[in-house]
Amino acid sequence: MFDEIHELGGHVIGISAKDTADVAAQFCAAESLPFPVLVDPDGSLRDGFGTQAALTGTRRVTFVIGMDGQIDSRFTHFLRMTAHSRNALQAISRLVSNRT
Repeated sequence: MFDEIHELGGHVIGISAKDTADVAAQFCAAESLPFPVLVDPDGSLRDGFGTQAALTGTRRVTFVIGMDGQIDSRFTHFLRMTAHSRNALQAISRLVSNRT
């Protein structure tokens, strides 16, 4: 799905709120992630995007940000992680089709 998002002009950036840079780099290498993962050790990005959760500290949330820099879509799926990429691809496709 990453390739499809990339072909539409989308970019993927992961953010890890719990890991150090070394742990995140090891995870990226082990999973062969084709996108960068930023670390957020103090939680400032998490707090800024409102993804903090009461029990776990952080929720898995996907944002689609439009060309205007504004959040276009936000997806939270606790059990269906593949839904994140599918929903993001649909949102990016809609944004691209609205541009033309």
